[in-house]
Amino acid sequence: MLDLGCGGGKWVRFLRRQGVDAFGVEPSSAIYERFLRGEPDVFKLADIEELAYADNRYAVITAFDVLEYVPQPGAFLDALVQLLSPSGHLFISTPDAGSVTARLMRRYWHHYNQFHLSVFSEKGLTRAVADRRLDIVCTDHRSKYFSAGYVVRYFREFILHQRSDTAPSRLNQVAIPINTFDIVYMSAQRRPSATSRK
Repeated sequence: MLDLGCGGGKWVRFLRRQGVDAFGVEPSSAIYERFLRGEPDVFKLADIEELAYADNRYAVITAFDVLEYVPQPGAFLDALVQLLSPSGHLFISTPDAGSVTARLMRRYWHHYNQFHLSVFSEKGLTRAVADRRLDIVCTDHRSKYFSAGYVVRYFREFILHQRSDTAPSRLNQVAIPINTFDIVYMSAQRRPSATSRK
């Protein structure tokens, strides 16, 4: 299993504790140096183009909250397919520009920002994935859990446009499920080629 854009590596470490042969790749050198450098057998500093030329193939690939940071999403998805083993599964999430939240907020939608280089609607993502010989298994808009401190800081900075001081530490101990229905989660499976079926 491969987690692309693994960040601090929590997901990969959790899976490995469950006995999964999981690995992570992080393209940001700052994040890699801070959180991952001490585990070179598990985590790699690379971008997807480097990986696509390697011989490794994965039964499961996750790319959560990654696609929006990619300047060439088509090439990124092509490389994902190349990394999947025949009948392999892809799990991906990205902001949904076709969501009610995005349409209501228009240019004020918080996912329209300088850091997000690619934006898809659920319909557009479905088409892009299906065009690459991947069968959509399901799509969903799920809740995420955030600390109450994060919610307070986010509201001050992005909604009120105020400088956010550190929230009381006790707020960071409280997890709140939030669903704005503007993140699409998708799972898809690679169609085995005719040669791989023989």
